[in-house]
Amino acid sequence: MRFRLALLLVPVAALALAESALPREPSSLPDDVPDFVAAAAERSVGDFAYALAEARFPAGVVAFESDSRPPVATSYRSSGDDAVVPLEVALGLFRSRHPTYEVEEQDGVLVVRERELDLGQGPLARGAERIRIQVLPLRAAFNQAMRIVDPSIQVRDGFVGSIIGRPAEPSPLGLFRTQVTLDMSNATLPTVLNEIVKQARGTVWILSQHGRSPEDQYYTLAFRTWGGTLSQFEEKLR
Repeated sequence: MRFRLALLLVPVAALALAESALPREPSSLPDDVPDFVAAAAERSVGDFAYALAEARFPAGVVAFESDSRPPVATSYRSSGDDAVVPLEVALGLFRSRHPTYEVEEQDGVLVVRERELDLGQGPLARGAERIRIQVLPLRAAFNQAMRIVDPSIQVRDGFVGSIIGRPAEPSPLGLFRTQVTLDMSNATLPTVLNEIVKQARGTVWILSQHGRSPEDQYYTLAFRTWGGTLSQFEEKLR
């Protein structure tokens, strides 16, 4: 019996060693981030999202509305010209400060998600067999993406914009003129949002869940661009 057990254990151990030796797929995310990203990671989820946008970092956030609210009068400035920290250090600070949130790379985009908000359930799990966006401005592309969840949403720029940066900061008009083009099959809203922010560097998408009871719950979409501009869509995604 002991001899047979040993024969069984050897292949399992060898398999574990082989798996640990397999090369991991290299990340396409930058190795370092400005030091203000690490500082924001310790303050709030919303702060972290806006700091990533200011750092021109492709990212998305799925959070409770109470966590994703804009910070008050926060300035994102590095302490020096070359003041950077490793990305893993910033992520470690975020995870320790916000233990209910997961952070992972999804096809070149850093996605931050509250664990209770499952992308595989509810409105965010709805998919489209095919979605095509051809040369649309940034705001219109986000608006079109929401139609995956609710096809009755009008094809327009229906949003309310607000400036949360300092008044003296210029608006990133060049980014808003970005033309988005994509053709995706079996896509969900989060996967399309990821593709949009990869094309519009310096943009972070934010899906906020509102409501306490299951009957009252819905999501809203916003996107933050570098330079201090937050655009919030009014449509409720149920």
